Amino acid sequence: MEDVQLLILESKINDLAYNEDYSEAINMLSQMLNKYPNSYRTYLIGAKIFAAIEKWEKCLEFSLKASELEKNNGDIWNHLGTAYCFLGKYVEGINAFKNGLELKHEATENNVRYWVGKLKAEGLI
Repeated sequence: MEDVQLLILESKINDLAYNEDYSEAINMLSQMLNKYPNSYRTYLIGAKIFAAIEKWEKCLEFSLKASELEKNNGDIWNHLGTAYCFLGKYVEGINAFKNGLELKHEATENNVRYWVGKLKAEGLI
């Protein structure tokens, strides 16, 4: 069972990010990292924040850690694939998306269509 305090903190960070208060969201993420360093949720929320502000290296770092802690979460694989693709690491990105697709994650399906279309349009595949 998930720690209730973890879920409350995650919800507060989501609210801050939704309201585009990324500075405070990152401050609270630091608290979450200190209190829950072994929870994939900590790293997934970090990946989401860094994706929102287009800090793709940090998004990648947090997504990789989340994927080490939890293999069966399509949202993690979607953020990992997205970060890789924005960093120009398309093979790694598509491979991460494949994991999300296996989990039937809808956002991953949409991102695969976007990135495959983009790569085709640019003559990269």
